[in-house]
Amino acid sequence: MTPIDIRASVLTLHQQSTGLREISRVLHLSRNTVRGILREPQGVQTPAHPVNEVTQQQLTEVYARAKGNAVRMAQILADEYKLHPPYSTLTRWVRQAELRQPPKRSGEYHFEPGQEMQHDTSPHKMEVAGKSITAQCAGLTLAYSRRLFIWYYPRFTRFEAKDFLLRSPVHGRHLPTLRDRQYQRHSRWWCWA
Repeated sequence: MTPIDIRASVLTLHQQSTGLREISRVLHLSRNTVRGILREPQGVQTPAHPVNEVTQQQLTEVYARAKGNAVRMAQILADEYKLHPPYSTLTRWVRQAELRQPPKRSGEYHFEPGQEMQHDTSPHKMEVAGKSITAQCAGLTLAYSRRLFIWYYPRFTRFEAKDFLLRSPVHGRHLPTLRDRQYQRHSRWWCWA
């Protein structure tokens, strides 16, 4: 649910004389969150700050002077035009006026099968035999086919890394490039049969 839906649900349940604990249990929210929603003044929303033609012209001129820097634009608007829009509103105006060009993609990568893959590890909480443990999930994604290979370990050291690569579907092949997001580096790996 979106935050607006959650607020509406809390208010609806409260109007139906549902207790605080029950609302908290049903919506999976903390009681403090429910209390906070119920204490907020209702019907008060901040205006969306619509942009008119005069402001649009000022915005275009200020955008050019500030060279696209939104923080500098806010300073100029405040100093010269006595206009104090919040930063998020200012960036929305820039987007709506299409003053900024979308970022150009730097290029596309085309990999042959088995040419590149990405490796990552992350901790996962899981329940094994009724006991909660933290296990390291090692994942390998092949760039060409987007195939995913995962394996769980109690910890992940260089010994587990070798075991993981020996278990992987690319075992025994020379892997030209392995991208490791954890260290943001490229390295070469050899796997021996």
